[in-house]
Amino acid sequence: MATSTKQKVKCLPYYKYPITNVSLETAGRIDLDIEIKFNLGDIHFSIDVQKNQIDQLKDLYKALLYIEEKMQENRTKLEFAYKSLDQATNIFQNARLEGIRVIEEFQQITKFGFDWLESNREKYVEKDFGYVFEKYINHEFVRNSGILAVFTIKV
Repeated sequence: MATSTKQKVKCLPYYKYPITNVSLETAGRIDLDIEIKFNLGDIHFSIDVQKNQIDQLKDLYKALLYIEEKMQENRTKLEFAYKSLDQATNIFQNARLEGIRVIEEFQQITKFGFDWLESNREKYVEKDFGYVFEKYINHEFVRNSGILAVFTIKV
């Protein structure tokens, strides 16, 4: 009987599946492994690694924790951008404008609002955190340990 090595891999983009609840559990006296836990969106990951890999796992922990904090900060800033635009819209609605000027003002404000939201989305919805991994992780460890599987799901 043949065994299959076929695997299905699903990519989870960071901007659609935010990283949350990052934690690291170190080994006790009896345990021979350490564990990193986190969520990508609603999907929970719990990954056991040999105790002698603690330094490398700490690097991964720092990278994931930084990304979690950065994503939360960016969500807050994007929310501020939406609130700012809402406030501007309310001011415009209460302004006393007449005739053709209303149409021109509305067109200008609509274009400004769209451009404002688009630029803030581009600024605060990060899709690539490669720079974080460059900063925190020894690439030899990542290539040799299978840690890259952390960021994909084998279905």
